[in-house]
Amino acid sequence: MKRWFSLLAVLALVAAACGGGDDGASATTQPTPTTTQPAPTTTQPAPTTTQATTTTQPPATGSTADMAITEVVFDDHFTITNLGDAPVDVTGLWVCNRPFYVRLTAGVIAPGESLQVAASKINLSDGGGEVALYSSDNFDDSSAILDYVSWGSGGGRSTEAADAGEWPAGERVPVSGASISAPTGGASPADWS
Repeated sequence: MKRWFSLLAVLALVAAACGGGDDGASATTQPTPTTTQPAPTTTQPAPTTTQATTTTQPPATGSTADMAITEVVFDDHFTITNLGDAPVDVTGLWVCNRPFYVRLTAGVIAPGESLQVAASKINLSDGGGEVALYSSDNFDDSSAILDYVSWGSGGGRSTEAADAGEWPAGERVPVSGASISAPTGGASPADWS
């Protein structure tokens, strides 16, 4: 019996030593609680040469048909404006001044807001040119033209624009200054100044 009592005493000492607490509770191993929180992230848009003048990105619900070429500043930029009542995603639209082509990567343009694209992308000379806005890169397809303007001696895509009903065949805006504009869009040279 004395051995039994001695064994119990040793076990009690071992239990007290393993418990490490002053309350005499038996030792149990509890997993340490951990909290995993995701690292903060910052999403920044990829650098582009085209930026919308709007800083908010409302959901796109409008039609690309609401986008109009509204200004050409020679050797500087051209402007595309959302004339509709809903935001429009212009990502993937194409602009042409034959033989120069650029794909837009601007994102969503809010109603009444504009997008300016650098002239260096499509060579906008006051001597002559065009800006044709396309829904795809099928430049020979008149159904892909969304808007068009031609000035001076330009007009490489004028046949497609005329077939689409976006511009009168063979007509061009006369150039008398550093820019041409049609703030509400224009379907003929008479709409531009």
